[in-house]
Amino acid sequence: MKLAKLAIALVCVLGLLLLGTSALSLPDTGKPLSGIDSQEYKPGEVLVRFKEGTDPKLKEDIKDSAGEKATLKQVAPTTGNDIQLIKLEPDVTVEQAVAELQARPEVLYAEPNYTRELLYNPSDPGFPNQWGLHNTGQTIEGQTGTPDADIDAPEAWNIEKGNTSPVEVAVIDTGIDLSHPDLASKLWQNPGEVPGNSVDDDGNGYVDDYNGYNWTGISQYRYSHYEYLGYASYRKKFAQSFKARASAGHTQKLSHVGIALAKTGNPSATIKVIVRSSLGGSNLASFTIDPSEVSKSEVREIYKPLSSTLSLTPGATYYLVIRTSSVDSSNYYRLYTYGGNSILDLYLEGKEYRWDGSAWVSMDHDDLYFKTNPYYYPYDYYGHGTHCSGIVGAKEGGGNVVGVSFGANTRIMALKIGDSSGVLYEADILEAIYYAADNGADVLSMSFGGPYSSAEQDAVNYAHGKGAVLFASAGNGYGPVIYYPAGCDNVIGVGATNNRDQRASFSSYNSSVDVSAPGVDVYSTMPTYPVYVNNPYYGYEQDYDYMSGTSMACPMAAGLAALIRSQTPYLDPNQVEELIEGHADDKGTPGRDDEYGHGRINAYSSLAVPNIASIQPSILDRGGQTNISGCDFGATRGSSYVSFGAVQATTYTSWSDTAIGVKRPAGAKGEYLVTVTTPAGTSNGVTCYFVNPPSGCGAGGGMAVAMLGLTLGLLSVAGSQRIRKRLLTRLQQVR
Repeated sequence: MKLAKLAIALVCVLGLLLLGTSALSLPDTGKPLSGIDSQEYKPGEVLVRFKEGTDPKLKEDIKDSAGEKATLKQVAPTTGNDIQLIKLEPDVTVEQAVAELQARPEVLYAEPNYTRELLYNPSDPGFPNQWGLHNTGQTIEGQTGTPDADIDAPEAWNIEKGNTSPVEVAVIDTGIDLSHPDLASKLWQNPGEVPGNSVDDDGNGYVDDYNGYNWTGISQYRYSHYEYLGYASYRKKFAQSFKARASAGHTQKLSHVGIALAKTGNPSATIKVIVRSSLGGSNLASFTIDPSEVSKSEVREIYKPLSSTLSLTPGATYYLVIRTSSVDSSNYYRLYTYGGNSILDLYLEGKEYRWDGSAWVSMDHDDLYFKTNPYYYPYDYYGHGTHCSGIVGAKEGGGNVVGVSFGANTRIMALKIGDSSGVLYEADILEAIYYAADNGADVLSMSFGGPYSSAEQDAVNYAHGKGAVLFASAGNGYGPVIYYPAGCDNVIGVGATNNRDQRASFSSYNSSVDVSAPGVDVYSTMPTYPVYVNNPYYGYEQDYDYMSGTSMACPMAAGLAALIRSQTPYLDPNQVEELIEGHADDKGTPGRDDEYGHGRINAYSSLAVPNIASIQPSILDRGGQTNISGCDFGATRGSSYVSFGAVQATTYTSWSDTAIGVKRPAGAKGEYLVTVTTPAGTSNGVTCYFVNPPSGCGAGGGMAVAMLGLTLGLLSVAGSQRIRKRLLTRLQQVR
């Protein structure tokens, strides 16, 4: 009875305690807004994270001393990570600001707003043939494949199609064609948001984010040269057309616009940025740029609010008109643009115009660097995000392709962080990762890479801690260089293989490669409208086409994770990773190697292995029976068995594919790891405890065991291993 009272007392104390706690591998077609090629970043902006508890006034003083002009945004507002994106004064360089901030003890880190690359290689269109899912030795783009050099998708679909439990896959990329017949029915829907009402219904800081979000707005971030704005006897006025994009029946809000500028000398005239619905029409909204806002030392994006927020009609064309009254050969502005290529067009839905003194002249393949404010519609102007989304989860019967996890319960959260020319900035990527985690994404697919970022590692850790499985492209570096986030902790780096199960020639090989997946000539969805990658320079088709790169391998692996999470939603991210890595087909050097990681993924092997969801009861007295629930145990037992540690059970009361009834082996006591072994492999292990009740003690002994069992359950929640072990020792001593 004393033991029973001790157990009751412990339960009470614990109850009170618990209540009190709570590379884009493109030709040289121009560069993003940056002057550094090895580690490109956005000039004039710095990411900084302060230590917890730093006084707000001190933060402002520190940023001010580093040359801050304004705080652009709090990157991780809901996480407790105080990461801010700050804008610098025109003639303060990123290097100067980072050095100043890093020298302060209150700053955890400061770093540039890095540019990331989409990691795919251009390829020619070909016939629809998804060899990566099922390889019969067919010829793809002139290359005959090796039979079964695939992920065994048809075999896996006999087990799981993505129909069982709901799974959300965040594709952090260039957006998605929301109307594509293979994708329209597979889009994630935010349950807390009413679409199109211009209200942030769920209070998460994003208005109308029903299918995802678009951090880049309508934008074109590359430039190859500049125009003389305000140069004597030269042009004083330019324009850029763009098309409004929103879902049917809803309007797009335009509140901010950005352009890229620098200056020569000291021009004194202001610049006017105007929005019109026609080149010669009236001004709908505008803002003014003062000469003091423009840098001499480097190109800067000048991004400002308009005089009024406009409601743009979906599909309608609008114009940004940039003009100045300056006329000076020594003091003028440089307006940055991409052009000079008669084939390549970075933004297909708009173009640059120049005023020749009497009329507007159209520059059909040229585009200004321009940006509009973020908004809810993740429209894909590039094509990469749509292709990756199709690899993850294109629906069965929707068109010409099928995704790895095509079932109706797999949904794609489209998070757009890439512009029309494939440029991505770190600050947008960070926000998208935090957004995905806070909105319940089970899997993240990140087909981009660049240099190491502490802020990115923080974001990755946050998402992983929220239960997400994260995948990233290992890179198209043709060598050992590590790309991030693939090289980050808590991210599964994915290399690419071809249809002969060889490492793709472009696929980076290093310690970041955890697994490999098909990534050469992968056939998937493309936007059903013209975008950057299907212009004549690259020649991709609309609707469907082949693409190559670790960008394609990443969503292939993410699709497998979606199948696993649909089948076994109770597995944590580390267990999902163990399943994928442990059941990959070993390639190259036996065991894990830098070229293939743990091997090329195998969907069937990862799904066919038995999995234990729960054991009830988990504390057994002498002769007791427990019931094991889970999946893939097999319809009948056959040669399969249950193990309690190293001891195999001998007495079974039932066996089905999802449930097993088994009795405790004689003579065993203590703590055991229970596993189920079938011809497909051995399951995950779940802990079970054996106790021997006191002989002849009747209800009293049973009460002690029951109460201590309850105490153990509470302690497992509280996480006190030391106390739990002591109680287990007492349980084992009960006779």
